[in-house]
Amino acid sequence: MQATWWVHTHGNRWADGFFAWYTQAAEWLLIILAMLLAFNISKRWGLIFFITGVLQALVVWAIKFGINAPRPASIAMENIRKIEGVKLAFWQSFPSGHTAIGFLCYAIIGLAITQQWQGNPTLGFTPKRLEKHNLTIEICLFILAVGMGYSRMYLGQHSLLDVSIGGFIALAFFQSALICGKRWISLVEKTN
Repeated sequence: MQATWWVHTHGNRWADGFFAWYTQAAEWLLIILAMLLAFNISKRWGLIFFITGVLQALVVWAIKFGINAPRPASIAMENIRKIEGVKLAFWQSFPSGHTAIGFLCYAIIGLAITQQWQGNPTLGFTPKRLEKHNLTIEICLFILAVGMGYSRMYLGQHSLLDVSIGGFIALAFFQSALICGKRWISLVEKTN
């Protein structure tokens, strides 16, 4: 909890407003953007990632309610500072659902962007240049995903363990979706 308290107590009014807004982006805006981009790759990949998102949400929800872990406000309310517009929750802390959504959505967005660049020769990317741009995109999206976890700690809603496991769950679901999706699409194409 030391990392959580440090992140939560080192803030200012600007960061309070930014992180309150940023954490809400994972609720619908980020999901809609990721799904639109997934369906832009193909209808099949859109369906695969939609199902992945639903399954991930169900797993996170089941773990949250099965464990019913206390949130930081339940552990030490005296360490929680008031942030305007943020309603504190007290239970179902583990794992962080917002972080799981953030990591999954940013991974899907990254895949969609690189797929678009690879499939569009008019953009003028050589394989070497494309590799450099892909790495840049991946690093930026990873920072945004980590920022989602950071925002949950900053707002006093989750611990470092909660957000770490939320991110791990999302990456595991994303990798599983890629593996299963490639097999399913290959199978469907062979039967057609």
